[in-house]
Amino acid sequence: MKIAFVVHDARPGGGQDRYALELVNRLASSHDVTLYTCNAQDISPAVNVQVVRTPERPWLLRHLAFVRLVRRLVERRSWDVVHTIGGAFPGASVITAQFCHAAWRAAQRQWPTQLVGRTERLYRNLNGAVAERSERRAARHEHLRALIAVSRRTAEEWKTFYGATASSTVVPNGVDLARFSPAERLEGRRELRRRLEIPLESTVLLLIGALARKG
Repeated sequence: MKIAFVVHDARPGGGQDRYALELVNRLASSHDVTLYTCNAQDISPAVNVQVVRTPERPWLLRHLAFVRLVRRLVERRSWDVVHTIGGAFPGASVITAQFCHAAWRAAQRQWPTQLVGRTERLYRNLNGAVAERSERRAARHEHLRALIAVSRRTAEEWKTFYGATASSTVVPNGVDLARFSPAERLEGRRELRRRLEIPLESTVLLLIGALARKG
């Protein structure tokens, strides 16, 4: 198949960035894949990478410029599949929904964060509103044929908040067991416990996150 994959970033860091990286590399082993992106790292030579030049900041201008430029590029060719993540490109035939901005914003209104100032909160609200609008347009676009959600909850949120009617399938994010094997994980955990002087049989809870950024 001839596949256009449209995403802001495809690189090792970040959740959906890594998803895009892994997916295009694997698809390119048996399909003709063109990646339209602002940033690409560790991409297989089999992938045709088309870098889309946009402002890095603010996100709002970057997103709007990206959609406008990519539309011109994608419409120059015919595709079997145009795949995007979320609302990165309204007009795709397949969407992977990693999250739902409308649900996230509804939760923020119910439980507003006190960890950021008023200006930062206004900026986030503006970005969130634009992202929600893009996702809604993508979910209701006439070209959309299939929705891939990473969880049942995400699939339901896209139906509830956006009225998505395309055929939906839940495909959880995968794990590369060649890189993150159970045996290596166990040995690495033992070594870390020895280094930190934590007994091997004790129970340890670890929390990693950016609470202010994630809301």
